[in-house]
Amino acid sequence: MYTKKKIERKFIRLPPSWCSAICENSMNEVCIESCAPKRDASGFCLRQGLNLPDMPHFPLREWNEEMKPAERQVCAGVYLAKVTDHLQGVRREPPSIRVRTNPYRYRNDAISQNIPLQELLDSVQEGDSLDNNQKVSEGETDRHDEADREATTIK
Repeated sequence: MYTKKKIERKFIRLPPSWCSAICENSMNEVCIESCAPKRDASGFCLRQGLNLPDMPHFPLREWNEEMKPAERQVCAGVYLAKVTDHLQGVRREPPSIRVRTNPYRYRNDAISQNIPLQELLDSVQEGDSLDNNQKVSEGETDRHDEADREATTIK
C-alpha cells in the first residue's frame, strides 16, 4: 500500500526592499532568521556612508498597508535623520575600501628603480648573442653598439 509522506517545508521570508537597501545586516543570518520573519526591525543597523540621494524612495504604500509599528518607527527615524542631515548639508562619506595585499610579495620589498632604456637594450642584445652561442669579436660588438646608439638617438 502506498502512503504519502508529509513534507515539511520551511519558507524564507525576505526583508522588505526599503530595508534591504539601507540595512547593514541585509540578507545575512540575523536578517533572514530573526528580523525579516518577525518584521520587527530588531536586527536593523544603518549602512555606513549612506546619504539621502542614495536611499530608495520613501515606502508610502508599505507604510500604509504592510508595516508593523516597530518597522514604522525605524523607517520614520531613518528617513527623518537623513532628511535632516541633507537639509543641514551633512554628507556621510562611504567607508574606505580595504585593498587585499598580495600574499606572495614580501612587505619590505624595495621599489624597483627605473632602468634606463640603453641598459635594457644592452642586456637584451647580450642575452640574444649568448642564446645563439655566437662568438663575436670585440670589434664587431663595438660596431653593433654604435649602430644601436644611433638607432636610439634617431627615435
